[in-house]
Parts: sequence; structure tokens; C-alpha cells
Amino acid sequence: MSTKKIIIYAVLALLGIAFIGNVICTACSSSAVKQFKKALEDGNLTEASKCIEQIDDSSDKKRCALRLIRVYLELDNPKQAIYVYEVLTPYHKGRDDISYSLYPYERDACKLLRDYLVKHGDYETAWNYYPLKALDENYIGNAPCLYDYMNDVVVDMCAAGRQDEASQFVRSKLSWFATYVDASSSQYADEYAAFQSNQVRERLEQLIDESYNY
Repeated sequence: MSTKKIIIYAVLALLGIAFIGNVICTACSSSAVKQFKKALEDGNLTEASKCIEQIDDSSDKKRCALRLIRVYLELDNPKQAIYVYEVLTPYHKGRDDISYSLYPYERDACKLLRDYLVKHGDYETAWNYYPLKALDENYIGNAPCLYDYMNDVVVDMCAAGRQDEASQFVRSKLSWFATYVDASSSQYADEYAAFQSNQVRERLEQLIDESYNY
């Protein structure tokens, strides 16, 4: 047999092995998804978590993970919901990507987490699930992101009658805007002029003042 034919047969054999392996992996992943659904229906969340680890298809894994995150939050167990996101799906996109529609798992999971955490007063942890324009938190382009976070926290505090605490929270965050927006020499400084510290303070203080009328 010629060397050329040997090479061709070897390539075909490898392709066949790869195909069979893919079929087996798909079957295993499908079985794990079924087991996950069954565990979820039975209320066995620990088993459901284990099933997610056995799912090879990334789309299936993310769909199941999102369902489990939602269930844990409904059961007031944010610690396990965060575990699912951070540990069971560690390859998720960073905060600079989560607002894009191309990444619905990250977008939806982080919204679920931050909404729950803000509602339950864990503001510091909630910030970790807000989108950013860049991973460097001190980048001037993150000014709108920090403002959105502060706005959500202020609204939540005011709804609970904690206006004084909301004012203190605003004051504690203003130094960031003073440092990274007011004093910025970035070519983008004009683009973020609306987020200078005095304007951020005025808008949020107005929000606090108006909350007394609700």
C-alpha cells in the first residue's frame, strides 16, 4: 500500500473517531439535560447542580444554569445562585460584555443577580453584576454604569424610607466622579460631562428629595 493511501486511511479513521466521539458527547449532554430537568422538578437542587457540570454543550449548560439561578433566587438563596454563575459557568463573559445581546446568558443572569441583591440590600455585591464599558473600573467610560448603580441603590433606599442613608451613600461615591471625570484629561472627557460630580450629586439629591412625596 502506498504512503499516500495510508495517510488517507489514517485521516478518514481519525475523522470517524472524532465523529463517533461527538455523537457520544452529544448523547451524554442530552442525557444530563434530562437528568437536570428531572432533578429540578423533584426539587433536588444539589443534584441539578451536579447535572450542569456534566452538560458539555455550552448552550444547554447556560440555559440550565439560568433556570437554576432563577430558582435559587426565588428561594432566597443568592449565595448558591452566585455559585452557579461564578463556579458552574466560569467561562462566562466579563462585565464589559454582559450588556450585549450577543451574550443573553450573561446579560440575563447578571440582571437577575443584581436586581435581587439590590432589593435585599446587598449593594456591595450587587455592583459586581452591573455592566461596565471597560474592565478597568476607573475608566471614565464607566461613569454611566456607576451612576445607574447608584440610582438603583438610592431608589431602593428611599422606597424603604432610608433617605438619610441614601444621601450618605451618594456622598461616599462622589469622589470617584471627582477623580475620574472632573479631573480627567481624557479625550472623551466632554462626552461624559453630564457625569461630573456636581451634576451627579444634584440629580441624585433631587431623586431623594422627590421620594418624600411618594
